[in-house]
Amino acid sequence: MATVVTTATSYASSTDLGRLYDVNKICQYATDSGVPPTPADLSTNAIVTAVLLRASGEVEMACLRGEKYTPTTLSALTVAAQAALKGLVCDLAFYHLAKRRVPNPKEVTAYEDAMEILKALNDGTFKIQWIEMKLEASL
Repeated sequence: MATVVTTATSYASSTDLGRLYDVNKICQYATDSGVPPTPADLSTNAIVTAVLLRASGEVEMACLRGEKYTPTTLSALTVAAQAALKGLVCDLAFYHLAKRRVPNPKEVTAYEDAMEILKALNDGTFKIQWIEMKLEASL
């Protein structure tokens, strides 16, 4: 089997995560000491970095399994498709953060949508261009 080169960094940043989810919740979920980090500390928070990278890896695994997209393809996305990729990564990352503290993390409703997209990427039936067309049509 060929070696697959994956991205060394997440497709989304802590800033992206904070734009899509309540920063105070992110801070609550991103601590093991009981003392939440400040919003300014999220970019260097090991827990936030880990969940963003994990979520990026989950997207890559689904894309590679579906044999439609590679990490290189994902890294080259721009504008609307890039925003959609960041949103997907953030949805998954927030779920992983929430499950550290929330009794039923599936209450994080974006998780279900994210899982549907991952399944379609995995099956090879999802087309990233659909995202661009949908977003551009709504502008």
